[in-house]
Amino acid sequence: MTEPAFFSKEWAADVRDALAAGPSAAARGGKLPMYWDFFDRIRSAYPASWALGCRDRPAVLGEGPAYLVVQWGGGTVTRCQVLGPDEPLAAT
Repeated sequence: MTEPAFFSKEWAADVRDALAAGPSAAARGGKLPMYWDFFDRIRSAYPASWALGCRDRPAVLGEGPAYLVVQWGGGTVTRCQVLGPDEPLAAT
């Protein structure tokens, strides 16, 4: 199995899956349970979105900058996709 190209649709799907899965058991084991209780409570009510920009994409993915847009709602990722330079970017 090959890794998806950076800032491709497949890469965005992998990012979505990793964010939805949350921290690994090993990461959770490194902090007190009350920290993760707080983390889960905040995550369940987090309504914002993120955008991560990339100025130089591989030519096979298109010219110009691209943005990974991640929308959160109800404790999980509701949208995770790569947008090109001509697509509307709505992130809070």
